[in-house]
Amino acid sequence: MRVARLGFGWKPAVLVAIAAIAAACGSSDPLTSVYLEIYDSSVIQAPTDVKVNVFDGPGGAQIATFDRTTSAQASASSLLGGMLIVPSGGATLDTLHIEGRRSNGKTMTSWGSVDVALIANHQVSARLMLGPDGGSVGDAGTSGSGGTSGGLGGSGGAAGSGAAGSAAGGSNGTGGTAPPADAAMPPVDSGSTLAGNGTACQSAGACASGFCADGVCCDSACDTLCHGCNLSGSRGTCTAFAAGSQCAPPSCTTTGDDLIPARTCDSAGNCSAAGAAQSCGRYRCQNAACLRSCTSSFACVSPYRCFQNRCQ
Repeated sequence: MRVARLGFGWKPAVLVAIAAIAAACGSSDPLTSVYLEIYDSSVIQAPTDVKVNVFDGPGGAQIATFDRTTSAQASASSLLGGMLIVPSGGATLDTLHIEGRRSNGKTMTSWGSVDVALIANHQVSARLMLGPDGGSVGDAGTSGSGGTSGGLGGSGGAAGSGAAGSAAGGSNGTGGTAPPADAAMPPVDSGSTLAGNGTACQSAGACASGFCADGVCCDSACDTLCHGCNLSGSRGTCTAFAAGSQCAPPSCTTTGDDLIPARTCDSAGNCSAAGAAQSCGRYRCQNAACLRSCTSSFACVSPYRCFQNRCQ
């Protein structure tokens, strides 16, 4: 899949992505396109990752994906950025289903989706609203007729949004204007392929599932005790540890007089509660273990003292 990145006048602080996707669509005319604006109804005051997946209609195969990084938001429902999706020749597609997901590390903060009907030789404008409840956006409005000499169509109405269910799309926009005579074609480079579950990873953005746990792409966050995603025989699937596996190491009490034993997993994949503290006798607990000899009386509990390497 080819990806063309286009220049744009936004400041980097609000730019998510501006890209043209060469996906299998019904017309080879470059005016057949979708301009997608991405918003977020929440305010996230930290840099986050945004993943956009493009599908061959609702329930269809995934045909493109993009990962971008966005800066912290200053206000709710602010514009994160835009993507220009330009179909190329190939099998006919009537509708694109576009899903967006925003995350901070392994935690998903907001998501949403929109269905966009393609119109040959027209640009369709769409608005993807992300939110903690899924965004709930409607179909995009379509643009008007294209401008002269290959100019892009005018902006369509913004997609509606609502707290529940899909809202109606916007109305048709006006025709566009012709591009400058010296406008250059964007450079083309190769697209990216996301890794399947069980493949080694360093970040969630490299995985088709959106999760990287225990050094491999995983089917979930797999961030609870007594579970792992890199176990032999189930690599890539979050699986419970065998009963008796250690889930928390031993430690010393705050006074340093007693040892708290290690915690282990049960047969249901739960980490057992901490057991009762165990006395170290005449010696102190140090580095999660009871001492068995001494070189000074600091290794002994009161009233014992160190004599000939023993607490007496």
